[in-house]
Amino acid sequence: MFSYSNARPCGDRAFFLVEENQNCLFDGLSHILEAASELLSVVEQEHFIDSLQKLKKDPETLFLFSLLNDELIKAIEDENYQKVKNLFCQFSVPDNIALFEVFSFNHGVIPKSLENSCKNVLVSEFPEKSTVQSSTPEAFDRAKSYVQKAFEDIKKISPVYYKECEALVSAVLILNSKRFIAGSSFSLLGLVTLADKHDIPMTMDYLIHETAHQYLYNLMANDEIISGDGLFSSPLRKDPRPISGIYHAVFVLARLIDFFKKAAHYPHNAQTHLTSEFTEGQIENYTRRYYDGLAIVEKHGQMTDLGRALLESTKELVGDES
Repeated sequence: MFSYSNARPCGDRAFFLVEENQNCLFDGLSHILEAASELLSVVEQEHFIDSLQKLKKDPETLFLFSLLNDELIKAIEDENYQKVKNLFCQFSVPDNIALFEVFSFNHGVIPKSLENSCKNVLVSEFPEKSTVQSSTPEAFDRAKSYVQKAFEDIKKISPVYYKECEALVSAVLILNSKRFIAGSSFSLLGLVTLADKHDIPMTMDYLIHETAHQYLYNLMANDEIISGDGLFSSPLRKDPRPISGIYHAVFVLARLIDFFKKAAHYPHNAQTHLTSEFTEGQIENYTRRYYDGLAIVEKHGQMTDLGRALLESTKELVGDES
């Protein structure tokens, strides 16, 4: 059995965790479908059952079903049964979503019926109004190329981190936005979203960053990890964040520090797109921010046993010079 309290990346553990959540999501959607059977014709039910089978066969579709599940639950809580019917009937899954599929809103990967919901999830945590939209073809092609090159460099620097990316990242959504930079969400398990304005080193940074968030999201599906009231100064964002957000930041920063230390020791550093100046600067910057966030979490967070053990493990990760 895997140790979920170890902050170091582990591809096999991540694959196992995602499969467990995938199965739970399948069961949950099957239950909702059964409960909503009076709203749907037999043909409509069979159509959705066919789509649902793709969740079992193709883990890269996880983010689509995760978003659908959240929207169905909201509609049921609002007693909006027409919306429940529409969500089931209008849902579709594209064939053959590739590992690390890179797409934009206008590529038809996300069903039109869920596109606005996806956009709302992405901007929901910003205190001020923010918008996201499809990139221009030129910006999209450039960003897609950078994502592919970034993954190639991650694989060179650390096959372990790359394998965890394989387990936790289904696809990468590229968009254009003045405010949005990069993000992940519990409502979009497996989807990493990037603005189209990053160079290759920062694309690599954000892929490691968001993969770390994805690990915690998958973990938090079964364990609360941390709770607590109030908003706190974030080591990664300008706006105050709940204590769970600070915990996420601390874990993410520990992963980033560890990855860039590996990059600094990579014997053929010149064969990647990282410079020594960039790598050393990220380690210094993130180490300071890590300890700022750690102090807040330890003072204000109410952690489960797993949450406490995982936090302690990040200290080992940050302090490890290898």
